[in-house]
Amino acid sequence: MVLWLYYRKVLRTSYNIKRSTENCFAIFASEQRRGMNSNLKGHKILIMPLLFCLAHTHKPLNLKNKNDKIATRDIMIEIEKAKKQLINHVESLNLKNSKVKNKIEHIFRVSENCEKIAQKLELSQEEINLAQLIGLLHDIGRFQQYKITDKNELKKFDHGEAGVKLLKENNYIRKYIKENKYDEIIYTAVYEHNKYELSKQLTKEKKLFCKIIKDADKIDLLYEGAYIYWQEPERKKQIEEGKLSNKMLKDFYEYKLADKRNSISETDQILTFASFVFDINFDFSIKILKENGNAIKMIEKFDYQNLETKEEMQKVKEFLNTYLETKQT
Repeated sequence: MVLWLYYRKVLRTSYNIKRSTENCFAIFASEQRRGMNSNLKGHKILIMPLLFCLAHTHKPLNLKNKNDKIATRDIMIEIEKAKKQLINHVESLNLKNSKVKNKIEHIFRVSENCEKIAQKLELSQEEINLAQLIGLLHDIGRFQQYKITDKNELKKFDHGEAGVKLLKENNYIRKYIKENKYDEIIYTAVYEHNKYELSKQLTKEKKLFCKIIKDADKIDLLYEGAYIYWQEPERKKQIEEGKLSNKMLKDFYEYKLADKRNSISETDQILTFASFVFDINFDFSIKILKENGNAIKMIEKFDYQNLETKEEMQKVKEFLNTYLETKQT
């Protein structure tokens, strides 16, 4: 029983069979020298840790069909290869756009956020890899947009929809994942990630990955709002001198996403970003936002010149703080 607990401890931090087995051998040999389980000799010493490792190293995928099989030696989703493919794709477009570097960095951070959220949800390793891949692909349509303009808010251009179209063309998605098992989940998550609300009647599986990418994206957008966006003097001035939309404020104080279609000035972008907090799906995501404080930091980075706006932004900050404090994580 004691050795069983030792093996479990080793395997929690050992992610391949060879290393896990070697670690178990070392523990077993050490305990043998101390006189524990001295009745186990020869081949039994070798077989016990090996069988345990083979049985417990890998967590099974939550499969829909009990007849589905996964070859443990054939990894379907290779994240590092997918990253390289994405870089190759962007380089092939030969974009002369200052936003490209920041967008790639954003994509990689979102992919990492997806991984953390999926791990916290205790998904299988393949599902965690799938979440990471969706993070890598969620903004691939932006680069098509940057061929037209350097602005993120090009009217009538849906970068989620453009991303799905690109991935489907000539089966381009196969550059990122070997089989088509998860294609529909990927297409749905990429399409839905930038929508005001999720489409109705999504399957439970699709909805899960849509929620993961939406949280992961918003967590990083708030990071960018606090540290990266609105650095240009002219844009910063527009935000500091602008007024807030009453319609968007109404949305905000009703714990809704502030609909940017009702925007009246650049200042409303801060309200839109701040309201992302109300559209978070998982407790772990809220915990991240509470710990990093980026939503509040974003609001505080500006010196609002309009007195009415300044007073309202103080109320917005206090409202947001109260909301985050009352959320259980």
